[in-house]
Amino acid sequence: MSKIDTASAGHTRSPFVCFALACIAVGLAIGVIAFTFLDRDGSELGPEVSVDLHQGDGAHETDSRPPAAAGAVLRVAIAPVISPEASVEQYGDLIAFLAHSLGVQPVLLRGKNYSEVNDLIRMRQCDMALVCTYSYVLAEVAFGARLLVAPEVEGRRVYHSLILVRTASSATKLTDLRDQRFASCDVLSTSGWLYPVTVLKQQGIDTARFFSKHIISGSHDRSVFAVQSGLVDAAAVDSIVYEHMVANDPALGRQLKVIHRSPPFGMPPLVVPADLPPDRFAKLQRVLLDMHTHAKGKRILASLGFDLFFDPGDEDYDTVRSLHTSWLNQP
Repeated sequence: MSKIDTASAGHTRSPFVCFALACIAVGLAIGVIAFTFLDRDGSELGPEVSVDLHQGDGAHETDSRPPAAAGAVLRVAIAPVISPEASVEQYGDLIAFLAHSLGVQPVLLRGKNYSEVNDLIRMRQCDMALVCTYSYVLAEVAFGARLLVAPEVEGRRVYHSLILVRTASSATKLTDLRDQRFASCDVLSTSGWLYPVTVLKQQGIDTARFFSKHIISGSHDRSVFAVQSGLVDAAAVDSIVYEHMVANDPALGRQLKVIHRSPPFGMPPLVVPADLPPDRFAKLQRVLLDMHTHAKGKRILASLGFDLFFDPGDEDYDTVRSLHTSWLNQP
């Protein structure tokens, strides 16, 4: 993979470049990791510079598809399910593959939190976004976000919230964490916060006073590392992220233990704005659904820990809707 150009006016050069993207209506600041560099005034999401991420792996493969048309882009927003650095590394190839399949340039938009990514969808500043299940449920109600696809992982189309502690901890259940330090990736995360806080509320627990400290880590992998390092005593994380991390680093699994596992939830989906043109929707969905049938697409999916993408049903997210309703109805 070739390095992303790190030059930016007024900033120190770094491996990953973040720009402040001024959204016209609300002045929303969004971290942008660019396969392309965006106009500073945010008036156009077209690329100034395009960087080929595939000069290395796969560069020898022939491809009869036309080169990207000048000015045509695919804007993909990624919620910080994993840390920004890992997001670029893991999702860069996927977005480049999609854009190349459509004959356009790839643009990756990275929100600082789940809410910012939902704002990108609401304001039609992206064509597609990877979001958490709770973020989708809120976005679907608030501004009609639509399901595009969701990933299948090791034959499973569901995931869980895991409550993690260090192996030396005496805690064996969620309620043992009273007066402990707790980490969540985001308050709009199903697995990181909605699930554990709802379970506690259902038991009549005042969640505002239950933990000695509640830390928002910014991503699930950071929550895992926070427990491992002793920064916090426990964390609620996405099972897919945790299992992928342990598969890559078995020692991590020996340092931590799961004391609680939630019921299954529908997979975090890729979604699109309500008014994405039907032909654009159909092309995006078809490329994603067919990825696993191509050698290169299959390799990219495997690097993410995915088997394939599938077309989810809206009912897959009813469990999360029920959690949200329960949380709202608790005192």
